[in-house]
Amino acid sequence: MSQASMSMELQHESLWGEFSNQVEELLGFRIEGANAGPQVRRGGLRFPTRNLGSGEQRALDIIWQLKQGTAIVALEEPEFRLHPGLARRLPRVFQEFAPETQIIVVTHSSQMIDNVNINNNWVLSIHEGSTHAKRVAGNDDFQALLQQLGVLPSDLLLKDFLLFVEGGTESQAIAPAWAKTLGLDIGLDSNVGVLSIGGASRLKDNLRIWLEQSRHSATPWHVILDNHYAKTLRSLCQDLEIAQDKITVLSEHCIEDYYPTNLVSEGLHSIFNIADVDSAVLEPKPRDRIIERILQEHNLSTKGWKVNLALYIGSRMSAETIPGEFKEVVTMIKEQIEH
Repeated sequence: MSQASMSMELQHESLWGEFSNQVEELLGFRIEGANAGPQVRRGGLRFPTRNLGSGEQRALDIIWQLKQGTAIVALEEPEFRLHPGLARRLPRVFQEFAPETQIIVVTHSSQMIDNVNINNNWVLSIHEGSTHAKRVAGNDDFQALLQQLGVLPSDLLLKDFLLFVEGGTESQAIAPAWAKTLGLDIGLDSNVGVLSIGGASRLKDNLRIWLEQSRHSATPWHVILDNHYAKTLRSLCQDLEIAQDKITVLSEHCIEDYYPTNLVSEGLHSIFNIADVDSAVLEPKPRDRIIERILQEHNLSTKGWKVNLALYIGSRMSAETIPGEFKEVVTMIKEQIEH
């Protein structure tokens, strides 16, 4: 790093400019080259990087290592010594480099988990003297991973905002992916928590329990429900003493009705090896029933298909295809946490 900061070569100047921009985005200050070695420019002050805290120095080293263009980079516990807020932002840096570099992160921290593309996570364990690696393949594996890391439901009450959604499709896949596309990080590694409150049979009881807990901690919250809850909204608000502006009911019957048909067709091919599904076949709504029927026609299990398909489609949807009701909730959350 020191050599590049003093170099006048064009390739080093270009590399240094990109590096300084990424440091500023992550850490909030710029790095300048100097004969005495790299210098921090923070406000009106200028001082050597060696005077930074150990956590910020570690973050600098990680970014510099990723900038070298190596095909594979392995990082052991990158969250070590980092401020919690900085550790939460670090996975976004990994995502920026991921298209060009295979990044392997060894961690014991839930902040480093990829909770949008959960298949990117692997669990290593020792059994009978041998090390075993298992890829996180679905929601059950993901929940088991969280338990191994010691993540507790009470951890959500330390968030700045809680977003309650119906099920695992929304909490594990759709809500984090859509929010990320709209510029908001939600989930375990964020200050905004997202929690599944269950289907129709459990929703009211589960929501009552969580609202009681959130009231004790004074945590602001909001609820998003599918349209099939519209009829029960009034009784839900009355029974739980909820103001109607605390609940957003989506206009479509189910979350799958928002999926672009071309992405549904691609997802069915990629995940279930079902080729050439005509988009016209997927047009009717409610679409969850159409997709389930297609799976049954191909003699495939319908267990867990909603989460798996949501994981594929959610991150591929553009901001223009995300429903307006969800965009309004994201805007509201941003305003709440900024104040």
